[in-house]
Amino acid sequence: MSLKLASHSDLWRLVDELRRPFLERDKVWKARRDVRFRRMHDKLKALPLNPRVADTALMVHQSEVPNQEVHVRTKRLVANKPRFEVVIHDDEPKSQALGQELEDGVKALYKWTNRGKVPFDWKLTELQQGDGLGLAKAVWVPGHGDTLGAYDLDAIDEEDEDDTKPGAGARNKARASYRKELAKIPEGAEAREDQAYDTVTETALRAELPPVRFVAVDPVGRCYWFTDDDGIELIAEVSEKRLNPLLSAFADQRLRFDSSRSRLFVDEDGSDVVGDGGEPQNSRIDLSLRCLYTEIRSRTEIVILIEHPKITEKAPKASRKQSRDEDKGVILRFTNPFGPYTTGYALVPADVTTEDREEDKYQPPILASLVAAQELNVLGTAQLSAALEGALAPPYAMVKPESAPSPTDDTKAPKKREGEIPLIPGEIKRIEAPSGDLERIADRIISEESAYRFREVLSGDATSDTSGHRLALQVAQADIQMVPYQTARADAIKELLMGVLYAIRRHGLTVYIPTLPDGQRQGQRGALRVQDRARLTPEMADLNFDLIVTLGAETPTTKYAKLAALREEEEAGIIGYQTVVEQSGAENPEDEIARVFEGKGLKRVMEGILPRLSDLITAAVERRFAALTEPPPEEMPAEMPAEDLMAVNPATGLAGGGGAQPMRATDLTGRVPGAGMPPTQYTSEYGPSVPEGAEQPVVV
Repeated sequence: MSLKLASHSDLWRLVDELRRPFLERDKVWKARRDVRFRRMHDKLKALPLNPRVADTALMVHQSEVPNQEVHVRTKRLVANKPRFEVVIHDDEPKSQALGQELEDGVKALYKWTNRGKVPFDWKLTELQQGDGLGLAKAVWVPGHGDTLGAYDLDAIDEEDEDDTKPGAGARNKARASYRKELAKIPEGAEAREDQAYDTVTETALRAELPPVRFVAVDPVGRCYWFTDDDGIELIAEVSEKRLNPLLSAFADQRLRFDSSRSRLFVDEDGSDVVGDGGEPQNSRIDLSLRCLYTEIRSRTEIVILIEHPKITEKAPKASRKQSRDEDKGVILRFTNPFGPYTTGYALVPADVTTEDREEDKYQPPILASLVAAQELNVLGTAQLSAALEGALAPPYAMVKPESAPSPTDDTKAPKKREGEIPLIPGEIKRIEAPSGDLERIADRIISEESAYRFREVLSGDATSDTSGHRLALQVAQADIQMVPYQTARADAIKELLMGVLYAIRRHGLTVYIPTLPDGQRQGQRGALRVQDRARLTPEMADLNFDLIVTLGAETPTTKYAKLAALREEEEAGIIGYQTVVEQSGAENPEDEIARVFEGKGLKRVMEGILPRLSDLITAAVERRFAALTEPPPEEMPAEMPAEDLMAVNPATGLAGGGGAQPMRATDLTGRVPGAGMPPTQYTSEYGPSVPEGAEQPVVV
């Protein structure tokens, strides 16, 4: 559908036409949310209950089961992260290398866009499980590559400008970077200037954040669309936005605001002033002003409709009257960067029906819980009312005098004693509340609702001795419940990513992503992991490729069962080891296999070295211990007379004084260091030696 020729009035009517079939959907889905988020208090208080109870302390019952059911389902689904695989239809080595880089870039981009306090995956899945439909949106943030404005190829090698000129500071900084890179390239190198220019421009782009955002949009009350066989053909998203951010976002489109008349307009002549008094365009703007903002997308165009802010009571009456006579707002037109592949919106359905009405076309998996909760809320509130009524009932009931028999001497009531309840003539009957029936009905509702809850298998009840047959049944049961939801989310993610790659190809600039791709461990330096930014280039986006996005539905139970089955098949020779690794969930199977074999080789080497190393350590310890426990050798005299050295001892037959008495220390006084000093006790590195039974000396 072409929006180029549509007039202002045509576009406003188009929004109304898109909205009309969804009015009932918004009503029904909002009512379901009231049940889920426990917002039925006023309706339950309005039930025709005992007025005495309702006016006092009645507490309504509101079930939390549907909301917790959504949380459980969401946690199970988002625990499985998407896997991306790029298949290149070209066997050229360059194409294959670019394809691998493209795959890493896609992984990094999705991881980066899924950051934040409320991740994109989480919100999208919760909308799918809670309402029956999630809506994913891709946004291309304008301004990517604006830093390159200072990197003019024709002026970057010129002399620096005066910093007082507008933009001179940025241009001078670019020139300095260029000269620095140029100095690194040898004189006479081929295309030296071009190399330096490419380097500095690439550095500038690296400093910019990716221009892509993924958003999970709440469709209730704000999104309306036409669909065809390829998805969303035309969509309108209606929201309310603050005026000031809009003026900044569309400053390049010369969006201006006349505060004197509370009017938006597009400044065609480029004037920076508005109004008769020449008032600057951003002065005296009420920061609280908000505008109704409508974004219409087809697969080729984007049209923005911004209504004039509501005029406050401070505005002149003449201005209010004048504004009612004019158009509703301004219209801005753009080319859809993601088209013609996609509008940039993708549906993520849960349970799909064959109904054409928008309120029934998609249903949440918790619909049974919502219906049961609504009924249980009424029954629970009635039970509380009955219980309170019984607690607040008086000790007796009044009986009309005409209905009581005339008292006789036998039937006269005795005189009231202090502390006793007076007896009133007549028959007093108490009407019992049907609490038993309410409990039986509630039990039946709970029993019926439990059949549609999240299966126990998904909560993990398998053990190491669980049979293979039972595990296979658990896996099959989990897949039936979970795989369709994951497939719908994977298809939507693929549609948005393909649109983003198409936008990068048309944009013509490389997008750098400041996120480490999963599984990449290159560039380790000590404990620091160093990794260059991932990137997506127009050349990559222009490859002949397919993008495969898969989302598993595994839980700890099913993952264990799957791995056990894969191991059995590998041992039986049915599948190879690489298949096992690929299906195990590894991000990069080839790298993981390399690490496995590297680890096994290291383990075998260590198993051979450790026994030998243990023996060496043991021997060294034993030698050390022996050296510490053996007595010290006797000191040899410093000098011995020559005649004594040559004499032969007849007892031993040894020359050199063998067997002779050693010289006395007193004979060496003045020639031997320490001679004449009192003897010192031998000391090892463990401290002074102490004779057995002696007291250990105290060291001060």
